[in-house]
Amino acid sequence: MSKYLVPFFLAYRLLLSKHYTYPIRIVTMVCFGTIVISSLALCLIFAIMQGFQSSTESKLQSIHPQIIMQAAPGTELNLPKIEQHLKAHFPQVTAWAPNCIKYAIIQNPRLSSELDLTNLVQLKGVDPLREPQVSLIEEKLLQSKTLEAALQSQQVAIGCKCALLHNLEINDSIIFFIPTQVAGQQVHFQQIQSKVGAIFQTGIAEFDQELIITSLDFMHTNFEDCEVTELGLKLATDVAEANLISQLSQTFHTTVFSWREPYQAIASALKLEKYIGLLIAILICLIASMTLVALLFMLITQHAGSIAILNTQGLTKFQLRATFTVISMIVSGSATSVGLALAWIIGALLQNYWIIELPDVYYVTILPIQLTPTIWIAIGITIQIITILMAQIPITLINRLKLSQILKTNY
Repeated sequence: MSKYLVPFFLAYRLLLSKHYTYPIRIVTMVCFGTIVISSLALCLIFAIMQGFQSSTESKLQSIHPQIIMQAAPGTELNLPKIEQHLKAHFPQVTAWAPNCIKYAIIQNPRLSSELDLTNLVQLKGVDPLREPQVSLIEEKLLQSKTLEAALQSQQVAIGCKCALLHNLEINDSIIFFIPTQVAGQQVHFQQIQSKVGAIFQTGIAEFDQELIITSLDFMHTNFEDCEVTELGLKLATDVAEANLISQLSQTFHTTVFSWREPYQAIASALKLEKYIGLLIAILICLIASMTLVALLFMLITQHAGSIAILNTQGLTKFQLRATFTVISMIVSGSATSVGLALAWIIGALLQNYWIIELPDVYYVTILPIQLTPTIWIAIGITIQIITILMAQIPITLINRLKLSQILKTNY
């Protein structure tokens, strides 16, 4: 037999030995179970926290473009010049869409004819053809229609909470009151008649209740000073977003920022939760590896006489240490495989059957989970490395054994 196969043969004989004492059997079962539980917990925690981060970011991005170029207050963007420069010098930008923001008071004429100053909403004028290229607004429409169809004939798209609050449905008439001039202490309003062309749901309360999507033609028709103040950009894949934002800001001398910037606090909280969850799971793995340490201590102590005899027969201490390293790899590897398989099954159930629903305080309604084979492989390798490193603690006991004294005592 090759000297390299000796540790594997001895490990096999030791693991299947019929002379196991009852305590060693119990410790082996506990060791196997704790590693299964720790690998299961680590996988599920990482997958759920990764799913939380991805789902929350997707929900927060909502109708935001990937990058927003914003004019300084009181100014407008020079759209033709910017578009020409983007085409010539920024191939990383694959699409862009202009928009402008105004404010008005909304009123349902069927409910009341009196002006209610508390019904203030934000009007966002967009290009119906270009806006779906940079944002997900068209996917947020509750009706199966395009944004162009929803905003045709001076119609508007309103949020679902706004529609519920004002008892509005598709094709209902709607009135906007726009302040036109201030005379002393009196404010005069212009009335604009429109219709509800679509209802959208973003999942973000302030958008669903206070945002009205209109076309740029609608804005130019009803507002005298309606100019493009924002430009939404979409980037190609694998583009360094931070570097491009810096380049755009320096080139156009205007404010450029990512959609994530207003939500930095939420993003930081999600990352912190993920790291804390992973830390707790890794601590569970360390505790599980302690049971493996106890098992190896017991095996080395019980087979001290056999170790001494094998050493006198020419087996080196390196091969003896390798034998118990192989034992730790077999136990931890098989237990980790079982834990990973159980985690994948539970994750698939959570992903496909929506067993756990979340309260309204979260941005997602069901417990999200992200199953990725790469993550499973990485976690499996990580657990193996941790257990093998921890196993070296009892394995070093072999070097300290006084083999000659053991032989004299036992034989």
